[in-house]
Parts: sequence; C-alpha cells; structure tokens
Amino acid sequence: MSQQEENLCEDYALRAAQYYENEDFVRAEQQARRGLALDSDHGILNLILGRTLLKKRNLSSVAASRGPLEKAHQAIDNHRTTYSLGEFHLRYGEFLRGEAGILRSTSDGLPPEENFEQADLYRRAKRLEDKASEHLGSALGFMNQALADQPDWIYALQHKASILAHQKKHKKALATIDHLCVILAKSRKHKNERLVLQELSVAEENRLRRDLFTDIEWELAGRGLASTILMNLKSWELADAHLTKMLSLAPNMVTEYYNRGLCRHYMGRVQEAAADMKTFVGRTNLAMSTAEVDRALTIMAKVRL
Repeated sequence: MSQQEENLCEDYALRAAQYYENEDFVRAEQQARRGLALDSDHGILNLILGRTLLKKRNLSSVAASRGPLEKAHQAIDNHRTTYSLGEFHLRYGEFLRGEAGILRSTSDGLPPEENFEQADLYRRAKRLEDKASEHLGSALGFMNQALADQPDWIYALQHKASILAHQKKHKKALATIDHLCVILAKSRKHKNERLVLQELSVAEENRLRRDLFTDIEWELAGRGLASTILMNLKSWELADAHLTKMLSLAPNMVTEYYNRGLCRHYMGRVQEAAADMKTFVGRTNLAMSTAEVDRALTIMAKVRL
C-alpha cells in the first residue's frame, strides 16, 4: 500500500469507529467495507465489520460475521476481539437451536403414517443441536478468556450467564449473574454519588444518566434470566427475590408481576399472589381469554382484594 492508501484506510477506520459508537451501524459497515477494500487484513476494520454484522441479528449476517471477527482476532489478540468471537459462537448456536426446535415441532405435527419423514426431521434436528452445542462450548471458552483479562466486564458476564443457561449449568449461571449484579450495584452507587455530589456539565450529566440507565437494563436482563432459571427449577423463593428486585428497579414490568404472583402462589402466600395478579390484569395488554389472564383471575378469586 502507498502512504496515501494507508492514510485513507486509517480515515475509514476512524469514521467507522465513530459511526459504530453512535450506533449508526449502516454507515459503520459502509466505512469498514471501503477500508477493507484497501487492506483486507486490517484489524480494527474487520472488528467493526464483524460487530455490525452481529448487530443485524439474522442468521446469514451472524454467519457472515465469523470471517472478519477471526481476522480481527488474528490481527489484534485482545479481550475485545476474544469477546466478539465468543458472541458470534453464542448467537450462531442460538440460531441453530432455534432451527432445531422448528424441525422438532414440525415433526411432532406430522401424522403417524409419515413416520419416515418424521424420523428424518428428528435426525436433522439432532445434527443442528449437536452443532449448536459445539458453538456454545466455543462461546464459553472465548468468554472465559475475555474475563481472564477483564473479570468485571458486564457484557462478557451477561453472555457467559446466557451460555451456561443454554448448557443447563444452572448453578454456574446463577453464580455468574450474582457476580454481575454486585458489579452493577456498585456501578450504580458510584454514578448516583457523582450525580449528587459533583458539579457536572449538562453533557456529562446526560452521559452519566444514560450509563446509569444502561446499568439498570443489564441488571434487569441478568435477574430476568436468573428468575427464569429458578422458576424452571421450582425455586420459588429465590425467583421471588430476583423478581422483587427487578420490580423495585422497573415497576412497570407488567409480566414480572405475573411471574412473581406465580411464585408467591406456589409458596402459599395467597394474598400477595392475588395482589400481584391484580396489578398484572390491570396493566396487561393481553386479551382476557389468554391462559395467563385466566390463571391470574383464578388466583385472584381465591381471596377478597
């Protein structure tokens, strides 16, 4: 490359990074591709291209992200490229599991006389599930590598918890979520103290409030995953604790009133269960004929509110 081409390539990388930070992923991808036309092995440009493809969240784009992310990791072997490869394997594994679920559902709906086609669908589903398991194993390995360098990185911790949940390693998934929530609680405390005690510019205050909101979103996601795991394990009291914390952070999460109502119903706390179900029924957009609303009304009918 000539010096002019190198300078142009770095300009593309700078603009691509700026667009990506501003969540303008279409322009970030465009700039990355233009730069890669000059230098196909450029680490930053490959990383940005791979991450913009991951953001599209469809199977073909996620699959296409692997090449540039692997090139980025070869050029820049650090926690960010390691994490990004882990995210690729997680997303791709999730898509494969989804496709396998569709095949199994289709197979279950076939009449008995079509048992040959049913068996073929099951075999295809099993192959996809095995492949998904391989990708999830790779994803966990990359996330653990990233966390070895950055132990408190909330993005990697959240994804690690999701991977462990997919693998049904429930104890490890819950421990990861607990660690994540401790970090986020400390982060929120620090940000709130800065907002109260320090004189900040308008831009600084707005940025800090956005970051605070992001912390809350991550904690809600983590606790939501934990409550799902615990409810599936019928650990009602522990699930109730996560749901209660979620509702203290975001009181308008209508579905979580229903979930907490179920937990309290199974724990025998009928009055509290009925109160949660009353809130759920009063706020939900679901039709009265749905199973959730019907169950909520049944629980409410057991007590006089």
